[in-house]
Amino acid sequence: MHAIIIMLDKLRKDKHMTTAQKEIVKSYGCTNYYVVNNKKIEHIHFFKDGEILYTTRAGWLEASSKREYGSGQLGQIEVSEVKKAIKLNLNKKENFTFKNDLYLFIDDNSIKVYDTKRVLNYQNATSKNYMDIIKIELTASYKYGDNTELKNQVFYMPVGFQITELKEHGKVCKAISEDMRALHIDLSAYDIETILKFYDMTKKGNVDIKK
Repeated sequence: MHAIIIMLDKLRKDKHMTTAQKEIVKSYGCTNYYVVNNKKIEHIHFFKDGEILYTTRAGWLEASSKREYGSGQLGQIEVSEVKKAIKLNLNKKENFTFKNDLYLFIDDNSIKVYDTKRVLNYQNATSKNYMDIIKIELTASYKYGDNTELKNQVFYMPVGFQITELKEHGKVCKAISEDMRALHIDLSAYDIETILKFYDMTKKGNVDIKK
Protein backbone atom coordinates (compact mmCIF):
# COMPACT_ATOMS: atom_id res chain seq x y z
CA MET A 1 0.00 0.00 0.00
CA HIS A 2 1.04 3.58 -0.63
CA ALA A 3 0.11 6.82 1.06
CA ILE A 4 -0.11 10.26 -0.51
CA ILE A 5 0.80 12.98 1.98
CA ILE A 6 -0.68 16.40 1.26
CA MET A 7 -0.07 19.92 2.57
CA LEU A 8 -2.86 21.42 4.64
CA ASP A 9 -3.54 24.27 2.25
CA LYS A 10 -3.88 21.80 -0.63
CA LEU A 11 -6.03 19.50 1.47
CA ARG A 12 -8.49 22.29 2.24
CA LYS A 13 -9.36 22.43 -1.49
CA ASP A 14 -10.23 18.71 -1.55
CA LYS A 15 -13.99 18.17 -1.80
CA HIS A 16 -13.65 14.62 -0.47
CA MET A 17 -12.12 15.41 2.93
CA THR A 18 -13.06 13.18 5.84
CA THR A 19 -14.72 14.68 8.92
CA ALA A 20 -11.44 14.41 10.86
CA GLN A 21 -9.55 16.17 8.04
CA LYS A 22 -12.14 18.95 7.98
CA GLU A 23 -11.60 19.50 11.72
CA ILE A 24 -7.82 19.73 11.19
CA VAL A 25 -8.21 22.24 8.37
CA LYS A 26 -10.65 24.23 10.48
CA SER A 27 -8.17 24.28 13.38
CA TYR A 28 -5.01 25.16 11.46
CA GLY A 29 -6.29 26.95 8.37
CA CYS A 30 -4.09 27.41 5.32
CA THR A 31 -0.54 26.33 6.19
CA ASN A 32 2.34 24.35 4.69
CA TYR A 33 2.22 21.49 7.19
CA TYR A 34 1.51 17.93 6.05
CA VAL A 35 -1.41 15.99 7.49
CA VAL A 36 -0.82 12.30 8.25
CA ASN A 37 -3.06 9.97 10.27
CA ASN A 38 -5.25 12.99 11.01
CA LYS A 39 -2.37 14.86 12.66
CA LYS A 40 -0.62 18.06 11.67
CA ILE A 41 3.05 17.09 11.31
CA GLU A 42 5.62 19.17 13.22
CA HIS A 43 8.87 17.53 12.04
CA ILE A 44 9.89 14.89 9.52
CA HIS A 45 12.63 12.38 10.35
CA PHE A 46 14.40 10.16 7.80
CA PHE A 47 15.76 7.02 9.48
CA LYS A 48 17.53 3.75 8.73
CA ASP A 49 19.17 0.93 10.74
CA GLY A 50 17.70 2.17 14.01
CA GLU A 51 19.07 5.71 13.64
CA ILE A 52 17.63 9.08 12.61
CA LEU A 53 19.87 10.35 9.81
CA TYR A 54 18.11 13.59 8.86
CA THR A 55 15.44 15.82 10.40
CA THR A 56 13.56 18.69 8.84
CA ARG A 57 13.06 21.98 10.65
CA ALA A 58 9.33 21.94 9.99
CA GLY A 59 6.41 19.69 9.10
CA TRP A 60 6.87 19.87 5.33
CA LEU A 61 9.59 19.35 2.72
CA GLU A 62 11.33 21.92 0.57
CA ALA A 63 13.44 20.83 -2.38
CA SER A 64 14.87 21.78 -5.74
CA SER A 65 15.67 19.68 -8.79
CA LYS A 66 18.12 22.23 -10.16
CA ARG A 67 20.10 23.63 -7.24
CA GLU A 68 21.79 22.31 -4.15
CA TYR A 69 19.32 23.85 -1.71
CA GLY A 70 15.57 23.76 -1.20
CA SER A 71 13.63 26.44 -3.00
CA GLY A 72 10.20 24.94 -3.66
CA GLN A 73 7.70 23.40 -1.27
CA LEU A 74 6.61 19.86 -2.07
CA GLY A 75 2.82 20.02 -2.00
CA GLN A 76 2.46 16.24 -2.14
CA ILE A 77 4.69 13.23 -1.56
CA GLU A 78 3.91 9.55 -2.10
CA VAL A 79 5.50 6.96 0.19
CA SER A 80 4.80 3.44 1.43
CA GLU A 81 1.98 3.03 3.94
CA VAL A 82 2.31 5.20 7.06
CA LYS A 83 1.24 3.50 10.28
CA LYS A 84 0.44 5.10 13.63
CA ALA A 85 2.87 4.14 16.42
CA ILE A 86 2.14 4.26 20.15
CA LYS A 87 5.85 4.20 21.02
CA LEU A 88 9.03 5.20 19.22
CA ASN A 89 10.85 2.26 17.62
CA LEU A 90 13.51 3.11 15.03
CA ASN A 91 14.24 -0.56 14.35
CA LYS A 92 11.09 -0.75 12.28
CA LYS A 93 11.47 -0.91 8.51
CA GLU A 94 8.33 1.05 7.74
CA ASN A 95 6.98 4.58 7.79
CA PHE A 96 5.06 5.72 10.85
CA THR A 97 3.83 8.68 12.84
CA PHE A 98 4.61 9.12 16.51
CA LYS A 99 2.93 11.97 18.34
CA ASN A 100 3.09 14.87 15.84
CA ASP A 101 6.19 13.73 13.95
CA LEU A 102 6.48 11.74 10.72
CA TYR A 103 9.19 9.08 10.45
CA LEU A 104 10.13 8.05 6.90
CA PHE A 105 12.17 4.86 6.47
CA ILE A 106 14.92 5.08 3.83
CA ASP A 107 14.13 1.76 2.16
CA ASP A 108 16.21 2.42 -0.99
CA ASN A 109 13.07 1.79 -2.97
CA SER A 110 10.39 4.46 -2.51
CA ILE A 111 12.94 6.72 -0.77
CA LYS A 112 16.60 6.79 -1.82
CA VAL A 113 19.35 9.08 -0.54
CA TYR A 114 22.40 9.38 -2.82
CA ASP A 115 24.60 12.01 -1.27
CA THR A 116 24.98 14.31 1.73
CA LYS A 117 27.10 17.42 2.00
CA ARG A 118 27.44 20.63 3.98
CA VAL A 119 27.32 23.86 1.97
CA LEU A 120 27.86 27.52 2.84
CA ASN A 121 24.48 29.21 3.13
CA TYR A 122 25.63 32.77 3.83
CA GLN A 123 28.29 34.69 5.72
CA ASN A 124 28.80 38.12 7.26
CA ALA A 125 31.58 39.92 9.13
CA THR A 126 31.25 37.75 12.25
CA SER A 127 30.09 34.31 11.14
CA LYS A 128 29.54 31.70 8.45
CA ASN A 129 26.25 29.84 8.20
CA TYR A 130 26.14 26.30 6.81
CA MET A 131 23.33 23.92 5.94
CA ASP A 132 23.25 20.18 5.23
CA ILE A 133 21.91 19.06 1.84
CA ILE A 134 20.82 15.60 0.76
CA LYS A 135 20.27 14.36 -2.78
CA ILE A 136 17.08 12.33 -2.49
CA GLU A 137 14.78 10.43 -4.82
CA LEU A 138 11.09 10.09 -4.07
CA THR A 139 7.68 10.49 -5.65
CA ALA A 140 6.51 14.07 -5.14
CA SER A 141 5.19 17.23 -6.73
CA TYR A 142 5.80 20.91 -6.13
CA LYS A 143 3.18 23.09 -4.51
CA TYR A 144 3.47 25.75 -7.22
CA GLY A 145 5.10 26.13 -10.62
CA ASP A 146 5.35 23.96 -13.71
CA ASN A 147 6.33 20.71 -12.00
CA THR A 148 3.16 20.00 -10.01
CA GLU A 149 2.61 16.49 -11.33
CA LEU A 150 3.09 13.71 -8.79
CA LYS A 151 5.99 11.61 -10.14
CA ASN A 152 9.27 9.96 -9.15
CA GLN A 153 12.12 12.47 -9.28
CA VAL A 154 15.43 13.48 -7.73
CA PHE A 155 15.64 16.52 -5.46
CA TYR A 156 18.22 18.46 -3.50
CA MET A 157 16.77 18.99 -0.03
CA PRO A 158 18.00 20.90 3.06
CA VAL A 159 17.82 18.86 6.26
CA GLY A 160 18.76 19.50 9.85
CA PHE A 161 19.24 22.81 11.58
CA GLN A 162 21.55 25.46 10.18
CA ILE A 163 25.03 25.54 11.69
CA THR A 164 26.75 28.83 12.50
CA GLU A 165 30.52 29.04 12.79
CA LEU A 166 31.97 32.21 14.32
CA LYS A 167 34.86 33.94 12.60
CA GLU A 168 37.67 35.37 14.76
CA HIS A 169 35.98 38.79 14.78
CA GLY A 170 32.73 37.11 15.84
CA LYS A 171 34.47 35.29 18.69
CA VAL A 172 35.85 38.64 19.94
CA CYS A 173 32.38 40.21 19.82
CA LYS A 174 30.88 37.25 21.69
CA ALA A 175 33.60 37.43 24.39
CA ILE A 176 33.05 41.18 24.90
CA SER A 177 29.29 40.61 25.08
CA GLU A 178 29.74 37.97 27.79
CA ASP A 179 32.04 40.32 29.75
CA MET A 180 29.44 43.10 29.51
CA ARG A 181 26.67 40.82 30.75
CA ALA A 182 28.83 39.86 33.73
CA LEU A 183 28.72 43.59 34.56
CA HIS A 184 24.91 43.57 34.06
CA ILE A 185 25.23 45.47 30.77
CA ASP A 186 22.99 43.76 28.24
CA LEU A 187 24.79 44.05 24.90
CA SER A 188 24.55 41.23 22.37
CA ALA A 189 27.40 40.14 20.12
CA TYR A 190 25.55 41.89 17.29
CA ASP A 191 25.43 45.13 19.35
CA ILE A 192 29.18 44.88 19.98
CA GLU A 193 29.87 44.28 16.30
CA THR A 194 27.81 47.36 15.39
CA ILE A 195 29.63 49.51 17.97
CA LEU A 196 33.03 48.32 16.76
CA LYS A 197 32.08 48.97 13.15
CA PHE A 198 30.92 52.51 14.03
CA TYR A 199 34.09 53.10 16.05
CA ASP A 200 36.19 51.95 13.10
CA MET A 201 34.31 54.31 10.75
CA THR A 202 34.80 57.32 13.05
CA LYS A 203 38.45 56.42 13.48
CA LYS A 204 38.87 56.47 9.70
CA GLY A 205 37.03 59.77 9.45
CA ASN A 206 34.05 58.35 7.55
CA VAL A 207 31.57 59.54 10.20
CA ASP A 208 31.43 63.00 11.79
CA ILE A 209 30.48 62.28 15.42
CA LYS A 210 30.06 66.02 16.12
CA LYS A 211 26.83 66.14 14.11
